[in-house]
Amino acid sequence: MLRKTHHSARRKAALAAASLALASVSGANAANQLPLQPDVVFDDSVVLGRVSDIATDSSGNVYVLDSGFHSIHVYTNDGTFVRSIGGEGDGPGEFRMPRALAIDSHDRIYVAGASDRITVMDTVGNGIRTVLRRRNEIIRSMRFGTERHGTEGDLFLTYLDPENHNTIHRMSQPLEDGEVTLSFCDSYAAGKDVDPRTEQVYGGGFIDIAADGRLWYLQMTPQRVRVFEPDGRVVAEHDVRFQERDAPPEPDQTRGSVVFTAPPLATKIVALSDGRFLVTEVYGSETERYSLVDLYDANGRRQGSEKRELGFAVVWADEKDRVYSVEETEDERIRVVRYVVVE
Repeated sequence: MLRKTHHSARRKAALAAASLALASVSGANAANQLPLQPDVVFDDSVVLGRVSDIATDSSGNVYVLDSGFHSIHVYTNDGTFVRSIGGEGDGPGEFRMPRALAIDSHDRIYVAGASDRITVMDTVGNGIRTVLRRRNEIIRSMRFGTERHGTEGDLFLTYLDPENHNTIHRMSQPLEDGEVTLSFCDSYAAGKDVDPRTEQVYGGGFIDIAADGRLWYLQMTPQRVRVFEPDGRVVAEHDVRFQERDAPPEPDQTRGSVVFTAPPLATKIVALSDGRFLVTEVYGSETERYSLVDLYDANGRRQGSEKRELGFAVVWADEKDRVYSVEETEDERIRVVRYVVVE
């Protein structure tokens, strides 16, 4: 999601100026600002590469999935670094091309991404098992169901099934066989004549599960939030920022290779316990880049926004509705910051 980058002197100057203008996070009554107050800045003694996901365990410890270094960095609730676990490979407690992280009610850690397996380990990194998947599409996000909705232990994943054009999939216990027991949520390409390669690039999305057990899904193209019951029934739909976004252009094949025009990347959705939700997007290219985070109420009305020229992505909310972000600093480091929502 966010990774360490290198900039020219001109780019650094622009970033520094932008960061001075946008560094402060204001209270709930400030116009067009997120109602977030910094709570903990996590220990940055460990260099982070590319952070893809964050999760917390039953004791409040924080796990940061670093795809760049094929590691999970573990912190205490107050942001103190404890250890790094995992590694690149196919052995116990190892993974390849990770994108998504989830922790179940027994504090078992699950890691998945652009490979044919889900790695399961304990909190100190010992491998417990490997779940071999029946499909090899990229898992962008995954979350466990809740006891309140009777789905505790069920693992919900987002990946594009190009044959059936759906994007949310459920694995029920036992998970060892990798069997999908339910698939739902149509891709934007369902019922349309869309090049399969285009759908593979643009057809995904991201998920979060609120305390009430409902699933919040952010569809990338066109950008829309859909809320589901765990059985796949739609209970709400919200058009969010840039409602005019239509299907992406077909790939350009005029130069002898397939070239996709990348749209803004909707990187995460985070659901709060009261029905509000946050959407993060990262836009740009090598010469221009910015991040945008919006907060919406339960009816899909935008309550606040923050734009930064530096990387900024809200990734996770814990059971107390404290939200965890991944942020780029002026000296090009990546750090994790926890915020509380100001009422």
